[in-house]
Amino acid sequence: MNGPGRMPPYQEKSESAPAAPLNHIAGQGSSDACKDKPATFKSDTTSQLSSISGMASPERTATALRNPGPISDIEAKHYYYGLYSKPVLIARTGNNAWEEPTGPEAYLLPKELRTVGNHPLQEVWEDELSDRMHKILEREGVRWTSTDVARIGFVAESWAPVCIWIGVEPNTLSREDGFNIAQECKKLLVANNIHDVEVEIRESVVTRYNGPRLLKPVHSFNPAAQLVEPLTSTLGLFICNRSTTWIEGTGGFYVTDTDSNLYLVTARHVLFNSEQDSNELYSKHPNQPRKDVALFGVARFNKYLKEIKSAIDSKKVLINYLERRVLHAMEGSDGMGVSFMLWKVVMEWAWPKQSRRLLWQGGR
Repeated sequence: MNGPGRMPPYQEKSESAPAAPLNHIAGQGSSDACKDKPATFKSDTTSQLSSISGMASPERTATALRNPGPISDIEAKHYYYGLYSKPVLIARTGNNAWEEPTGPEAYLLPKELRTVGNHPLQEVWEDELSDRMHKILEREGVRWTSTDVARIGFVAESWAPVCIWIGVEPNTLSREDGFNIAQECKKLLVANNIHDVEVEIRESVVTRYNGPRLLKPVHSFNPAAQLVEPLTSTLGLFICNRSTTWIEGTGGFYVTDTDSNLYLVTARHVLFNSEQDSNELYSKHPNQPRKDVALFGVARFNKYLKEIKSAIDSKKVLINYLERRVLHAMEGSDGMGVSFMLWKVVMEWAWPKQSRRLLWQGGR
């Protein structure tokens, strides 16, 4: 279960640190826990816990014990240091104290997500425990987005504790209320003889991916470079509002905010029909459907399709030309002459004119 109303399963958008990818993909979509790649992890009650061999090790010895209660501002900000998206901690259970580094060489220890492995929680989580925890969240009016089972530990250490990782919408749950809810969830675990699993609540936003990701840019030497470019994250993407595909425009440039969220800047008339738009400041309300942005409108898609067909035809012409050149070289001479002609044909096909000119000049 992914959130109130039992939404379809999704994949966490924020994935774990590359050093320790988790081994279960829950489905299509994502949440912003942390964007580190390539790991993904379970986020609904239909998914299953990992079954990698190896039981949990004894809990990491803490240098200090924390006083039970709401966390501090600095702990909320830096507790998940090392996870790329830097999720904000709201509340957690457990006695291990988070200590702010001090001294002339003070630095934070990075954390990472890891696979759960064999654990007693596996026997009870999917059967009923997850549903009962969801009911606690719903009873308390928590606007939660995900419940995940994961190990979160320090990069330099070989073992990491298991936790129930609860995501909630940003700015909807106070630390005081979050602490009380985390304690209730912890009591549920203890009542089911799960004593070594803590509960952590962090801010999390769910985003469902309805299509493939953009491609990575390719080198100009790539024969398909011009065709790939419109599908990459380069400037000038052709976009439109998904509900008005006949109105098209381009994405301008990218900006990030203080939370490292990435945005694409475009003109207002690209996404809002000027004939129906009052030109007032747009702000999405929770109950309103979102405005999806699509890559390519109808006109640009049809043009792109023609470009693909034209590129294929031009490559066929080029292939025929090169085959005739090779045949001519083989009929007209032999030995080194043939080898040179073949090499020259390949160079003319694979290298841009400017690069060949530099090569010829360098060989003189």
